[in-house]
Amino acid sequence: MYPGSMGPCREIYQEGLRISPVKIMRGGKLVADVLALLLNNVRPLKSARGIWARRLAACETGAQRLREICSRYGTARAKRAAADLLAYSEELMRAFLRTIPPGR
Repeated sequence: MYPGSMGPCREIYQEGLRISPVKIMRGGKLVADVLALLLNNVRPLKSARGIWARRLAACETGAQRLREICSRYGTARAKRAAADLLAYSEELMRAFLRTIPPGR
């Protein structure tokens, strides 16, 4: 309906194709038909391929860093740190929401 992002849409269906959560990687390998589904529903295709490649590379880098953290500090400590971070971010968000006046 509207080229680009953040258009004047009033319902989710105006945003385009809705895709339920699916795995784009299985066993460390790219699932070609899932990638094709995504790429066939975006424009321009040429830049979309590069964007997906960068996204997947970033995810792999993040996974590698997480493995390094767990190896260095232990999985239990890494899980505690993640839980603490989630609790802290919730605390910050709730504090922010309290500053917003009631209304529509």
